[in-house]
Amino acid sequence: MRSAENLARWIRSEGGFVGPAAVETRDGGYRGLFTTDAVAAGDLLASVPRSCLIWAEEADIQSSWGLTLPEFLTANLVGSRLRGECAPYMDELPASEALLADWQSDELDALHCPHLKADANGQRERVEEIIENIQPWAGGAEAETVRWAERMVRSRALTFEGGWRGTRLMSMVPLVDMANHQTPLPSELVCEPVELIRKRGEEAVVLRAPRDLGAGEEILITYRHEGNAPLLLDYGFAETRRPGQLDSELVWLTNDMAIGSDVCDRQTLAVLTQRMSEAQAAQLSESVRAALLSACEDALSRVRPRPQLAKATVRGGTAVRGGAVGIELAEGSADALARRRRAALIFRWGQTEILERSVEELQVVDLSQGVANPAQGCSELLAALRRARGGST
Repeated sequence: MRSAENLARWIRSEGGFVGPAAVETRDGGYRGLFTTDAVAAGDLLASVPRSCLIWAEEADIQSSWGLTLPEFLTANLVGSRLRGECAPYMDELPASEALLADWQSDELDALHCPHLKADANGQRERVEEIIENIQPWAGGAEAETVRWAERMVRSRALTFEGGWRGTRLMSMVPLVDMANHQTPLPSELVCEPVELIRKRGEEAVVLRAPRDLGAGEEILITYRHEGNAPLLLDYGFAETRRPGQLDSELVWLTNDMAIGSDVCDRQTLAVLTQRMSEAQAAQLSESVRAALLSACEDALSRVRPRPQLAKATVRGGTAVRGGAVGIELAEGSADALARRRRAALIFRWGQTEILERSVEELQVVDLSQGVANPAQGCSELLAALRRARGGST
């Protein structure tokens, strides 16, 4: 914990602020950011000044460099490390982050999601291209150092749409990036917890309490809102789903059809509608419902975990960077294979729950108005899918 204390002192010495928030390691090695006193929603917990940040902004990238924004930030992180800058922060960064690209082929198969497996394999190949692109700008750093920096940027950097110069900015943010992830429910997000302050002379990234928190409660932020697939891909963990959480978890029914967001739902209904025969078109809404139900049930049979992996083994919990608490499977084990199995099981149960609720809603949706008005029938099906993922109609 001494390095975490040094980090807080360093931020304060640079003109920043660290209030009722501290890095703690609790039972079982669970590490995160916790309150030291009770706070109200919106209370300032920390302010990390620009001098403590390692950042990159699109406005600073010259087209001749051929670098993307994440690549530019990776090069900057490598440079900071080689120059010995931000030492208290560098001491807090892990030696590596376990990501989905590290999984073996049979482990990826356990996800029962060919799209995600293809993304993981593609990421592995893309990382080597990124390292090659960055190498000329990495100040002679070894490839392993660049690979480490790429993983740190992928799994820890925060993105802000309006940076110092008004363009997209990515930054490594000391202390704030020690906060673990949770996708919030509507009632849990009273204010956005992380904000970039652009006012001249006060440039910083600030962390505020997202809601009222008691002393000792964990401070959680949201890394992504697209569900478990991106979390697995870029952070190496999956979180136990909670009905109504503010994300858009995609479930692939076939190679060309997915549900989980309004856009994907509409595209899937459009694909099914185009496949209807003339005879089926006479009762279009019912035909599309039957086809969608069949696709959901087929996907459910593929994704649902085996009976011995009972649903009772899934416990509500917070996702932790590099793993996930919440499943009683080799609990407390440091074995990477056990952690991957837990993550795969969490992912599959999340997909299963969405499909089960979708089947339930599709079976009872009233399509009586869709006989004379197919557009109305389509709207009812979209509303049913939205209800299934906990959204409003």
